[in-house]
Amino acid sequence: MSVIYLTKKTSKLSKNGGRLVVRDNDEVMVSLPAINVTNVVVSSEAQISTQAIRLLLAQGSHIVYTDWQGNFIGMTTAERGDIHNAFLQMGICNDEAKKIHMVKFMVVTKLNNQVDLLKTYAKYRSSLTLQKSAKRLSSNLQLLYS
Repeated sequence: MSVIYLTKKTSKLSKNGGRLVVRDNDEVMVSLPAINVTNVVVSSEAQISTQAIRLLLAQGSHIVYTDWQGNFIGMTTAERGDIHNAFLQMGICNDEAKKIHMVKFMVVTKLNNQVDLLKTYAKYRSSLTLQKSAKRLSSNLQLLYS
């Protein structure tokens, strides 16, 4: 599952069939199957089309809005209560070992997504610094697995 980060004011997210397309100054940066996107973070002046919002909400994805410093402003989400999931979450919160395991899993997942993001930016910006950062973070992640 993927998280899309729209960090520049020239970034635009749109829907094209069953895909979500990120453009920067009308150049396609990435195109992903929408079903693989769990969250979108929209920073400052970045744009997201109504069609993309509707698609994301229909599949239960979250859209988080931040200011230019990355501070949380708000969130758009389809409110679909699932009592079974609520009870599972309560069970995890009440079990210290499960809670620690879940936190580790979430941190590792977020760091893996960060590695993917760095690799994507390194590819499109031909940046050796970003390539090295992705490799270093990936190597450090291996330490968490051992």
